This record gives sequence, structure tokens and C-alpha cells, in this order.
Amino acid sequence: MSSPTAIEETYPYTDVPIDIRVELDRRFIKLGDVLELLDGGVIALTKPAGEPLDIFVGNVPFGTGEVIVLNENFSVRITAFATEDKKPSMPPFAGESNKDSGSPNNMPLPSADSGTLTLLLDQMVCVGVVVGRARLPLENLLKLTTGSVLELESTVKKPVEVFVNDQVLASGEVVVVEGNYGVRIQSVNRGSRFGQAERSASPATIQ
Repeated sequence: MSSPTAIEETYPYTDVPIDIRVELDRRFIKLGDVLELLDGGVIALTKPAGEPLDIFVGNVPFGTGEVIVLNENFSVRITAFATEDKKPSMPPFAGESNKDSGSPNNMPLPSADSGTLTLLLDQMVCVGVVVGRARLPLENLLKLTTGSVLELESTVKKPVEVFVNDQVLASGEVVVVEGNYGVRIQSVNRGSRFGQAERSASPATIQ
């Protein structure tokens, strides 16, 4: 029987699977603007095109990386690790930080004749774009270094996920809008609370 490694002595449960998420960007958008999205609408983000993407372990910033393609699968090469003084400057998903406080995700949308509808539509919600995900044992996670390549569970043909707070709203493709990353909506999740809302008659661009 082999002796335990230093990692195993420090972290005895090294085979625990850890979820990793790679995000393009996040930004706050008015709820009313989100509800107007149609297939083909574009959300402009704030991160300049070409900048590294943000890597999260659960909801904790892990680092940044550049996306590469290996055998038609997306992978991310780690370029830097997050530190207390250099964490991604982006808003948290409301569903992550306010799960018990009644975020918009936990509230039913009001009817059109509700006196509070206008106020709610002006509320800001966090929209995020997830490029890919991975799951690997804690031991492998702890061995990652700058330059390590992490294969994601996404292919070049698979659309990115568009989240509102912590709920999947739609899927789409990455585009560039005035030098910044953006996402063009390809399909809306009609089963979500947001996807069931009325939309305008033509695609929109949210700047």
C-alpha cells in the first residue's frame, strides 16, 4: 500500500469531485430589458474581446484563462490564479448571494395590471455567460498550475449558456460588440419563468 502524498495528508478527501465553471463575463441589466430579448437579440458585455475568461470553483473565483480548442472540444489554459487583491471585478449572481432573501428568481412575475410592475422591471438583475464547465477530483484541482490546460465539457458547436441570476435563460453564440464580448441569443429557455414572459416583436441589442 503506497504512503499518502502531501496533498492527501492535508486534504484527506482528494477524490471529491469539484465543479468548475468558465465565464465570459457578467453585467447588470434591467429586468425589463431582459424580458424583451428575442431569438437573435444581442447582449453587449463589458469585457474587451481577447481578455482572459474567468474561472470559478463553485461560486469562488479561481483564476483566469484563455480558451483553446483541442479535438473540437473547448479547453482553458490557466493564465493566472485569483488572489484577495486580484479577484474578478464582476457582480455576483443574485441567486448565489441571496438564496434565502427573496431574489427575483424566487418571486413570481406580477400580472400586467400590477401597480408594482414598472418598479420591478426597472430592477437590475445579473446576466452571466458561461462558456463551459468541468468536473475533476480535488487532488487534480490542487495540482493545477499556471499554464495547465483544463478540458471543458463543451464543443465548438455547443452554444454558450446565458444566465439571469442563477437560472438559465437562453443559449447563444459569442460575438464582438464595439470591441467588447457579447452574446447573440439563439434560443430562449421557454420553460423558465423569464422565458414565458411576453417579448417585443423584433430582436434587440442591449448595450
